[in-house]
Amino acid sequence: MFDNGSYANVASQLLEDTGIEKIVNDLIEPRVKELFSDKALDFLRTCWQAGSLPNISFLKLYNIKNAQPFLEVNTQFKYVERWGELAGLWFEEIENMQDDNDSVGRLTAFDSECNTCREQCSQ
Repeated sequence: MFDNGSYANVASQLLEDTGIEKIVNDLIEPRVKELFSDKALDFLRTCWQAGSLPNISFLKLYNIKNAQPFLEVNTQFKYVERWGELAGLWFEEIENMQDDNDSVGRLTAFDSECNTCREQCSQ
């Protein structure tokens, strides 16, 4: 099914031949965009890059009804417990893949906003 070759060749085969790219583009990306505004994703990305969890107030601030699978929230005690299973994959792989392919995804560089977001993440 796969040809031997470099990691880039194998990755290309997985993305193009097996349809992972189609799954990401047709299922995952639209769902993420439905759940989170661009500003909310920017905020989450900044928290992810800073190694911090966002405060639970983030959900109300960005009008987020369901943070899964990005965040695991303890609703009983009202706090963000940990990053969900999609956060790392999204911020480390999917967005980078989208950037590499010049598709809709984007990584934004934070300069002045970075400190503000880090402060909000740690509160």
